[in-house]
Amino acid sequence: MGDVKWTEDQQKVINYRNRDILVSAAAGSGKTAVLVERIIKIITDKENPVDIDKLLVVTFTKAAAAEMRERISNAIDQQYEADPDNLNLEKQLTLVHNANITTIDSFCNSIVRNHFGEINLEPNFRIADQGELKLIQQDVISNVFERYYEEKDFGFLNLVDTYSNGNKDNNIRDMILKIANESESNPWPREWLLSLKEEYEEKKIENLRKADFLDNVIKDTKYFLNEKFALLSEMIEQVKNKENLEKVVDNLENYANQIEECLSISDYEEMKNALSGIKAAKWPTIKNAAEKELVAKVKDKRDGIKKEIDNIKKNYAMSIDDIVEQMHLLAPFVNTIVDVTLRFMDEYEKNKRDKHVASFSDIEHFALRILVDSETKEITDVAKQYQTNIHEIMIDEYQDSNDLQEAILTAISKKSEGGHNLFMVGDIKQSIYRFRQAKPELFMEKYNRFDVVEESKEQRIDLAMNFRSRIEVVNFVNDVFKKIMNDDLGNVTYDKDAYLYCGASYVESSGNDTEILLFENTNKENNDTSSVLEAKMIANRIKRLIEEHKVVDKATKQLRETRYSDIVILLRSTTVGKDFLKVLLDNGIPTTVQSQTGYFSSKEVQTMLAFLMILDNPYQDIPLVTVLKSEFANICDDELAELRISAKKTQFSYLVVEYCENLIQKAEEGEVFEKETLDYKLFNFWKKYKKMRRHVVDTSTHELIQMVYDEFNYLNYTAAMPAGDRREANLKMLLEKAIAYENTSYKGVFHFVRYIQQLKKYEIDFGEADVSSEDANEVKIMTIHKSKGLEFPIVFVSNINKRFNEADTRALCVLDQTLGLGIDERGLNPRYKKSSFRKKTIIDKIRKDNLGEELRILYVALTRAKEKLILTGCIGKEPEEFMSSYVGNAKEGHFIDYSQRYKANCYLDWIMPAILSYKAEEKYDVTFVNQENLVTETVVEIAENKLDEMTLRSKIKEFAPEDSSSIEQRVDFDYPFKEDIDKKIKYSVSEIKKRAMVEAYENELGEETPLIDSLKNQMPDSKRVPTFVEQHEEVENKGAKRGTAVHRLLQCIIFKELLALEDYSYKTIEQFVKVQIRRIFDKKLMTKDEIDLIYMPAIYKFLCSETALRMAKADKEENLFCEKPFVILYEEALVQGIIDVFWIEDGKIVLLDYKTDKVSNEDELIKRYKKQLELYEIALNRVFNVKNAERLIYSFSLDKVIKL
Repeated sequence: MGDVKWTEDQQKVINYRNRDILVSAAAGSGKTAVLVERIIKIITDKENPVDIDKLLVVTFTKAAAAEMRERISNAIDQQYEADPDNLNLEKQLTLVHNANITTIDSFCNSIVRNHFGEINLEPNFRIADQGELKLIQQDVISNVFERYYEEKDFGFLNLVDTYSNGNKDNNIRDMILKIANESESNPWPREWLLSLKEEYEEKKIENLRKADFLDNVIKDTKYFLNEKFALLSEMIEQVKNKENLEKVVDNLENYANQIEECLSISDYEEMKNALSGIKAAKWPTIKNAAEKELVAKVKDKRDGIKKEIDNIKKNYAMSIDDIVEQMHLLAPFVNTIVDVTLRFMDEYEKNKRDKHVASFSDIEHFALRILVDSETKEITDVAKQYQTNIHEIMIDEYQDSNDLQEAILTAISKKSEGGHNLFMVGDIKQSIYRFRQAKPELFMEKYNRFDVVEESKEQRIDLAMNFRSRIEVVNFVNDVFKKIMNDDLGNVTYDKDAYLYCGASYVESSGNDTEILLFENTNKENNDTSSVLEAKMIANRIKRLIEEHKVVDKATKQLRETRYSDIVILLRSTTVGKDFLKVLLDNGIPTTVQSQTGYFSSKEVQTMLAFLMILDNPYQDIPLVTVLKSEFANICDDELAELRISAKKTQFSYLVVEYCENLIQKAEEGEVFEKETLDYKLFNFWKKYKKMRRHVVDTSTHELIQMVYDEFNYLNYTAAMPAGDRREANLKMLLEKAIAYENTSYKGVFHFVRYIQQLKKYEIDFGEADVSSEDANEVKIMTIHKSKGLEFPIVFVSNINKRFNEADTRALCVLDQTLGLGIDERGLNPRYKKSSFRKKTIIDKIRKDNLGEELRILYVALTRAKEKLILTGCIGKEPEEFMSSYVGNAKEGHFIDYSQRYKANCYLDWIMPAILSYKAEEKYDVTFVNQENLVTETVVEIAENKLDEMTLRSKIKEFAPEDSSSIEQRVDFDYPFKEDIDKKIKYSVSEIKKRAMVEAYENELGEETPLIDSLKNQMPDSKRVPTFVEQHEEVENKGAKRGTAVHRLLQCIIFKELLALEDYSYKTIEQFVKVQIRRIFDKKLMTKDEIDLIYMPAIYKFLCSETALRMAKADKEENLFCEKPFVILYEEALVQGIIDVFWIEDGKIVLLDYKTDKVSNEDELIKRYKKQLELYEIALNRVFNVKNAERLIYSFSLDKVIKL
């Protein structure tokens, strides 16, 4: 790294020694490179080199640890190549592979593995996965509650009677589990839990005036009052020098003085009394004033302040005596809650020890108990050994540490002996893991305490230079966050110390300004969801970026065309990800969703889990119906209804089981069921089901799953469906999860289903299998959390109108590590429910913490962009109304008011006031998109363009026969450079076929002909033909309808029934077809009008052919597939189509395409359709991995099979 030019602050980070250092590293500041360079300097220091295994480097993820190790190893390698005689470098190359570059979990695990005897732990423990731990928790909580019920414990029964939902105690169980989980991030969980009880004890209540939660109320009140005082001061300035407005000034000053008196109060009761004394004097009557409009505005503002202060007074409705009385009332319930939680935790730990398993949290607590005496809190001899062996502790992503991790790393630092060897690097603005109990306050406390001057033992160094983003991105981030991020919300003041400073060097280019695109969803008749509409808007913008925008190539550093892989769409959560994915794919934009959710909701996984549930117990209605309606049995809704009607009073699952068993009995007695009937399908399904159910007891879960896959050919079936590769990968992942489950302390299908249900319940989702390639040229959709640490040339931050999740503020019990526990006050009436004063204050704190977290998440999202930022959302108001709702909060040159930031419900509520405050500078604009100016063109719509064009031509001839020639010339005008602008990303097979036909004819004839011209006219343009014709009129196209009817009939015919015929004479086949058509009518698969379009003799001749017999044999082996859709990537474009029919014969693919075209010879068909069948072959090769399919065309015009 000798060629790197470090900044002055980076040099400090690299060179400073013998002190505790906190590095506040802004987004894109190159902190990893600097950290690696510091390590290299330490281990290669000429005077005092330190072996790399004497350093402890703690990273947030395993991937980060692996990357860090690789970077360090490469850096040592480079130096060793330049100096091969350096023995120290040679030594470090050997040591680096065993260096302590690790996650906190892995480091704690090594402590416990090496010192398990210190805490009487068995050495043969293993780390349990989340599914197993949730199962153990559920079993333990059930046992604990059962014992309480048996003991008839009064406190417990009173708690359940008062707070349970009806006759169920699930909410109480969830509350206990939540409290236990919250305690795990505390270094000493039992002590913290007991402190929750103490807060409600008599002696604590007597000292209530000093309670933290009351201090919090006063602190929040002062935030609001300060803001109102500042606003009143501004209003006074506006009017104090105006003629005849002295009374207005007096009125405002009097009101401001009352508010100012409250700002010095720190006692709750005093604040309550002072607030109650604030009175707004009657507004003076002003006559003959020249500033009537100004006075009216000032009065409106004063009245608004009065209203808000009246709301603040409501927070002080209870006196100290009232609060004391309420806490006395709730104390028995809080005591019981804590006691039950402690009992659960004891039983839970015992159960895990008996099973020889531990959680990651357990490992951290075991490590702390090894390093620190739990009674005296003194460090142990083991900790002293680590202190001696570790030269420096380097903590990456320090902003995401919690109290427990802090205690562990402090114990092994040299702090206890007065030393300073902690190096911490992070960014408080990127602390986004509060849901994992991260505590950004740890970082902030040191940020405020450590010195920024040189030669301090506690040193803070700020890395503010951003080497990632263009100036347009940096400016937008700064402009937004200096308006909305302050220490009152977000834990950091976004001032000059926190600003980003642009250090990136880019080739100059235009079009990099940040954009804000909002879809105006006010059309009540629009059936699309807001996420679909937003996605369509994004699809439009992406198409224009691909066509028009340029980005800097990473390798050449020069401008190049934008690729799909340059673009990412970031979402707060991927709940709308599938809507976005579908819309983008429909618009021909290759896209993938990288999601940590969605696995359990995928159809194929849900169906398999339902199958496993009925293998364990068939008497479950919902899983049974799910399986029957799936590909396993193919029972339709009408058939299920028919079954239900046959025995209305019987539980459905019992009815099905009995019915199927009767079918088995009938079959054994020789009855044969008519094919494709309900009985036939149920019999075949139940026969396979019973075969597998016999193996449930003596077969492992993963083998049982594999048996289902094999018996029903389920993997191949899903692979042939749209998005088949992902579906197949999901099913294979289920197999892997079953194998992992078998390594737990649970066994059998019943517990596996429970295992999966617990994962679903607690939202421990794996995310669907990722089948995308890192190098694939496709747009990526991911969560903001997933994007942390990554960077992309073009970033869409989307769904910015999504409301923040406030579910944790609506819980039965709320918790805060500092403010304690709050619950509702309940009376004898079960419908009486009132949040206690303490609960309200904790909810306010949680809301503030959540908003701070959301601010930091938004910061992470915006700072992922290298070159261009685009923010998108959907609004339900007219643009004027929408904008006016924010204008009042946007003050030029001012910070957005705390009250407005606190009231925010989504990112838009922060972004809009921030950008509107720059209105005078015209820095940023908002583009509103509605249905009228939203132009998207899906693959289906492209196909419909051809119909529009045909309609247009017929109307021209109908209404303007004399001028039709000249009009058509204008319609057909061919732009000379059309090929360059008409390149698309998604084509139908028909389009490619027609292009190939044109090329074939042109190559053969060497010139254009009427046929070629006709073919070209049929090709859909990249833009729609104006459809000014009446929409209710249809173009009569009997040829197309006839072809569709033929395809439909051949799809509905059961080919394997041909094998039951005595002969294949014309007459026999004719009778066979009539029987088939009766069945088709009975099942309402086709109408008589459709059948009447078909020339039946041609069908009879086809069914007499050798090809039809081959299809029948394949059908019998369940190897015949009809009308299968596909989408493939071909020559950098997506191609979609439907294969008429194919079958597997002797391990090879046979592909057949039906053609009803009227042609004179087979060469004409081959020229038309050769390219089409080549694409079909490519699609099948990719699914089945079989090369050289046999390609056939059956011409109903020529009555023959044509081999290509």
